[in-house]
Amino acid sequence: MLAAESVTPAVAAVAVPLVLFGGWLLVSFGRQLLRIWSSRNWVETPRELLSFREVGVEDFSIEISYAYRVGAATHQSNCFSFTDILSMDNTPQLVKRYPSGCKAVCYVNPADSADAVFMRSVNIFPAALLFVVGALSTACGVYLVFLWASGKFGAN
Repeated sequence: MLAAESVTPAVAAVAVPLVLFGGWLLVSFGRQLLRIWSSRNWVETPRELLSFREVGVEDFSIEISYAYRVGAATHQSNCFSFTDILSMDNTPQLVKRYPSGCKAVCYVNPADSADAVFMRSVNIFPAALLFVVGALSTACGVYLVFLWASGKFGAN
């Protein structure tokens, strides 16, 4: 068996990164999932697409700009979706589907009219998957610390 003195640094070397990485994933992707969930109540608002183009073929990135009115105020946004995760399959079709100047709707936060999104969600699966990975990573790290604290590591 390993001596308790040699196990402590090994447990810390594994548990700390697991908890930090998992916590970061939980916070980052948990916020995205909460925004997606809360946007169910956002108001459909007419918008005019100012520009929409593909800027990165390798990473499927886009640039978007659109204008919308709430009351007497005109707002402009560049938020495409909460995840902004596009795939090779849908990026060119989206750019063709939404030419500059087209009119449709965006979704506006009723609590803050400057907060809007072009599409509420393109694909929430990656965000949900990374949230679950973060939860499992954090749980594994906490479990390792629990086992170490309870004396299960290094016991004869």
